[in-house]
Amino acid sequence: MTNRYSGNNDVINPERLINQPTVAPADGTIGQAALAPAASPFFSIRVINAAVTAAQAVVWDASQGYQLDNSYVMPLTLSIVGGTNHYQFLLNDLSHVGKKIDVIQLTCTAGTAALQFQRAIQVYDCAPGSMPSLIKTLHPSMGFSEQQFQANIVTFPADLILTNRTALVLTIEGSTTLSMSFYQVAEIGRKN
Repeated sequence: MTNRYSGNNDVINPERLINQPTVAPADGTIGQAALAPAASPFFSIRVINAAVTAAQAVVWDASQGYQLDNSYVMPLTLSIVGGTNHYQFLLNDLSHVGKKIDVIQLTCTAGTAALQFQRAIQVYDCAPGSMPSLIKTLHPSMGFSEQQFQANIVTFPADLILTNRTALVLTIEGSTTLSMSFYQVAEIGRKN
């Protein structure tokens, strides 16, 4: 084994080690623990409203706290589809692992983008023993700049933690497909 300090190949005799361990330490690739797979820094969904009128959507409410407390039923004309993974898989994963999100990017149907981006996204947290609480309001239109060429894309800071108790409540314009991309900084509570 190579001594990392001297660079010499030294043979370690376990009898000479303190308390005489039965397993000699290993250095290098054999001695390294298996690494957990890295978290994907990005995931996305699409919210599609096939109706002509605007509809309210509830996204990421994995524990359904917001939906149950507010008797919310998703309209039949509204659908949520996973972009990077199936939406149900993303919900199931969110039930076990929190996600720290720093940036959200929205891409919208060209004809309704200006109206859609003016609508706020409300972030609710649902805790046992209390009604859902509004913890933050995100304003997508804050991501626009005067130099922006594509008016149907907006990127804005979010600074939020998604857990199984977090619900994003937003209104989707009629005949609109809204793609929501979430840029993840870290996972919270991942067990190997």
